[in-house]
Order: sequence, then C-alpha cells, then structure tokens
Amino acid sequence: MIMTILKDKKKIVAFIIWSIICSLFIFKYSFRISLPIAILNTIFFNIVLSAILWLCSKKKYYFSNTTWLYTLGGITIFSIFIFQVFPVQSIRVDRWEMIQIFWDSVHQGIYPYAVHSPAGNYPGPMPVYFLLSYPFYLIQEIGWMSILAMWLLYLYIKNRRLTKENNTFIFIIFISSITIYYEIFTRSTILFNSIIFLLYFLNLGNIEKQSKPKFYAYAILGGIIFSTRNIFIIPMILWGMKVILTKQMNLLKFTTWCLCFLFSFAITFLPFIAFDPILFLQYNPFITQGEMLIPFTHIIVFITVTFLIPIILGRQFDVIFLTVLLLFAIISHHVVYSISNIGIEAFLYCGADISYYIFCFPFIFEILIRREYDQKQNNYSCHASLQC
Repeated sequence: MIMTILKDKKKIVAFIIWSIICSLFIFKYSFRISLPIAILNTIFFNIVLSAILWLCSKKKYYFSNTTWLYTLGGITIFSIFIFQVFPVQSIRVDRWEMIQIFWDSVHQGIYPYAVHSPAGNYPGPMPVYFLLSYPFYLIQEIGWMSILAMWLLYLYIKNRRLTKENNTFIFIIFISSITIYYEIFTRSTILFNSIIFLLYFLNLGNIEKQSKPKFYAYAILGGIIFSTRNIFIIPMILWGMKVILTKQMNLLKFTTWCLCFLFSFAITFLPFIAFDPILFLQYNPFITQGEMLIPFTHIIVFITVTFLIPIILGRQFDVIFLTVLLLFAIISHHVVYSISNIGIEAFLYCGADISYYIFCFPFIFEILIRREYDQKQNNYSCHASLQC
C-alpha cells in the first residue's frame, strides 16, 4: 500500500518532512525527561509507524470511515478530560494568554496591541486571528479551536473521497501526528488558522471563471483570511506567480483582484487605527512580529526567493509542494538561527519555537491525498492549477 501511495517523489518528500517534524516534537518534549528517553521515543515512533504501514500493506487491512469517527470522537472526549486536568495557566505556550490579554483589553477599553503579558510578550497575530478566537475566549477554553481544527481537517480529507488504501494510509498518518495532540494540549491555534487558509486557498484555482461578484468576493475574503498570519504571504506569492506565468487571467484583471485583496486586508486594521493612531504606529502586528522568527533582512531574502523560484522553474511548478518546502525552510532557518545565537537550549527549552512547523501540516496532507497530476492535462481547475 505505502509503495503505491508514495510512488510520487513529491509525496515521498512530504512524508519525510512530516516524519521529521513529528520526530522533532517527540525528541524535544521527551528530552525534558531525559536524553536516552528522547532518543528511544524518537526511534520507537518511526519504527512502529513503519511497521504499522508495512503490516497494513501486507495484510491488506483497511480502516473504515467509522473507525475515523470513533477515533476522533475518542480524542475529543479525552481532550475534554485534558482541559479539566490541565488548566491553561499550567501551560507554557502563551497563545491562549495572548488571546486572553487581547480581548480583556478590548473589553476594558484599552488598545490591545500595547498590552503585554507578565513575561513581556505583546499580542502579535493580526486582527482576524483574534476575531476568530473570540467565541472560544467567551467560553473560556481556547482548546476547542484545536479540536475544531482536527474535525475540519477530517472533513476536508473525507470530502476527497479517497480509495480505501489511501484512506487507511492517511488515517495512520493523521492519528500519528503528534502535532495534533500538541495543539490540543497546549491550546495552540496554528492548525486552526492553517486549515482555514488551505480551504480558501484551494478554491483560488478557477476564480477567473467565476462571475464578477464571486471573483471579487474571493479577493475580499482572501484579505480577511490573510489577516490572521502573515506567513501565508508565501503561498499567496506562489499562487500569484502561477497566475502570471501561466497567463491564467490578464494582468489588469489580476492587478485589480490583488488591490481588492490588499484593501480588504487593510480594512481589518481600521478599528485599531481609529482607536489610537499614535499607539497603532508604536504597537501593531507588523512591528511585534517583525523579527519574532528571524531578522527582517532574512525575511526579505525568503520573500525574494519565493518570487524567483517560479521564474526559474517556469510555468510547470507545484504551488502546494513549493509552499511546504518554503515554509519548512523558513521555520528551520528560525530554529537554526535561534540555536546559533542561544545554543542548543533554544531548541530543547525556549527560543526556537518548533510549533510553527504546524503551518506545513495542512499542505502536507493535501500533497499526500491528491491524485497524481496528469502532465498532459491542460486545465486550470481548482486542484490542477495549484498542482502543476
């Protein structure tokens, strides 16, 4: 089974990146017990995963959709138990705290981006990120964002109508994804934002065929969704380069779409500019996140590379695959840069935030579940246009 599913080199690379990310999480958090346990757990994970995939392949054993539902239901119930046993105050990951500080400030009539946590951290994500988190702030459990992300990922996979072999393979990868449990336990929000963006992104392939209202509605919606995490600029640049190089739409029409996208994105900041224009210039997501991962000059280099790679490769390049590679490269650069400045402690304890690797996950799943792209097919339907 696995040899059939991973016959595409891109799928093999995506699977390897997935395995590396999971291994990094296992090693880092097992190291807090001891180095030997970290090594053994990492080796054990990869051996057991390989053995399960091999056995399913040899024995022709398949997991049904019912198994999916029972498993995800079990994870959901167990997560509720985790929420009760491990309150957010005991978690070192501060994404829940930034959401709490942001909305507490708004309710108190205080400009939220200028308020910092006891550790000195300021809210960094963009406005719509906090807007999406507001219902979970109201129920006082951010962890439900992670559970919702898990179910959205399942529904997205289920909607692809996989063969029973591929369904089994993806099920094993899904339940083996340590990052999903990390997201739930730490009340992280990365997977939620990533899957929302992917669901939008996959529908950009044929927008030029939509009616004018829908065409511009996608631009407006895109600007709103982009106002969650600025790292999504990478796939958006790649998609834009794809449109230009393949002449999917004329330049004037594409430029108009981009302007609507940017206008919609800018509108999300107006409430904060109106709230306090002076404070906005001093405290905003661009300044807070400017050098959070890597120095701004390094970011410019990665943005430039993102523009250049499609030009070098020409028309036939895979947007989703390049997105995974570039996101993985940027976050790996952040990890290496932090280690070079602080030492290995940055990876093992604090400084190198490997949770950003989770941005890659929805795109990795898209690569693993898609049908092989037919090089002779010359249409720009949703998935084809993003895969060529």
